[in-house]
Amino acid sequence: MKLQQLKKTQTIKTQNEKTLKKHAGLTIIETMAVIVIIAILATIAASGISSYIDRANYTKTASDLGSYDYAIQTMMLEHPAVVSGASEADDAATEAAILDLMTTTFPVELSMDATTEQPTMVDPWGNTYMLEIDYGTKTAEYTTECFIYIYTYGSDATTAGADDAYLVVQYSDGEVFSDIQTNVNYDGTHVALGTI
Repeated sequence: MKLQQLKKTQTIKTQNEKTLKKHAGLTIIETMAVIVIIAILATIAASGISSYIDRANYTKTASDLGSYDYAIQTMMLEHPAVVSGASEADDAATEAAILDLMTTTFPVELSMDATTEQPTMVDPWGNTYMLEIDYGTKTAEYTTECFIYIYTYGSDATTAGADDAYLVVQYSDGEVFSDIQTNVNYDGTHVALGTI
């Protein structure tokens, strides 16, 4: 009787082992279903994260341009003789003096490269901010106009996208005007602010 019970127990164990072996792993279809679900979840997460990164980059760009705005306005108001020296005859000399002031007076994080005459600060997409200095025509209202533009072409680094940003600071007879635009398509056209 004990022998029969022992044989029965061994038979049950053998059947259980065979059943377990049949269901021990995942089938290919089950594995593929799990991979597809994980891929869908990863795609949803990645699209959500990229929109946060874009917003952070635009915010950083606006902050950078705001820092340049403050530094340029301060420079213009503290050194009006340099900025007001702009005339068609001495544009190059005035531009050199302004670049020298920007190179020597700006905080380190806003410094200018004396060789390339461009800002050393890079935008959130890894491109260097661009600088242009321009002089307006003399009018009856203003005898001295100087425009300083700092801009970036955004993530695509071209004028084609609508993720560009720019700062324009205008000095006109002792008055300073400025404007910052982000998420625009900046094609390099110079904008006169006039009296805001």
